[in-house]
Amino acid sequence: MYKKQIGFDSETAQSLSEILNLGSTDISGGLVLTNAIGLKNKYGEITAGISGISNEDNTVAFWAGATLENKETAPVKLTYTGIGSTIGPFKIKDSNTM
Repeated sequence: MYKKQIGFDSETAQSLSEILNLGSTDISGGLVLTNAIGLKNKYGEITAGISGISNEDNTVAFWAGATLENKETAPVKLTYTGIGSTIGPFKIKDSNTM
């Protein structure tokens, strides 16, 4: 297994700080409720994630293929409204247009 110590730039640190300060995780039996989940590659870099912290409808709820600080431009990105979401070459422009 590869392990790499990573540092975070200020934008990533701010995002992580928001999750740590505003978020929570509750476990009851087999149910886990949390505000965010990050997925790391074999080098320890966050390259995908799920976020339940949302201040706006176009906030990214799920992304893959980019770092946390670049989630807005990830090749796979789903927003809470769906508008502005991308899946490879496909982009959802509004509720009627892909």
